[in-house]
Amino acid sequence: VHPSALAFFHAPSDLCGTEGISSEQICAVPSWQGDAGRYDCVFIETDAAALGMLGLDITQVNEFLSFTHNSITYPCALVSWFSRIGDKPDNNMHMWMLQADFDDDECTERHCSVILIDAIVRAAHLM
Repeated sequence: VHPSALAFFHAPSDLCGTEGISSEQICAVPSWQGDAGRYDCVFIETDAAALGMLGLDITQVNEFLSFTHNSITYPCALVSWFSRIGDKPDNNMHMWMLQADFDDDECTERHCSVILIDAIVRAAHLM
């Protein structure tokens, strides 16, 4: 089990330059700086052929972990899923609306799965 992961991605900007590589720390810890836990959200590429947000899903990282099978180590994350509401951003807020995915009708059991961390595109900020 690992408390966080570093994500590196190509992000041309004023700070990084046109060929810049940027990085960010993605956390999944039960206590952050002596306070409540921090479980970051991330974009997951689920359809490389789709444009923009339609090719991405959003999850919340519950835990980073890795396991070894046949001498190969697989870095993974246990994540809880969200679904987009609609196929375009909200007309008033101009942001995508999301809802948590659940495995039961009472909405008490979040839909979770284990994914390879290679599927993580970058951190997401949910409001």
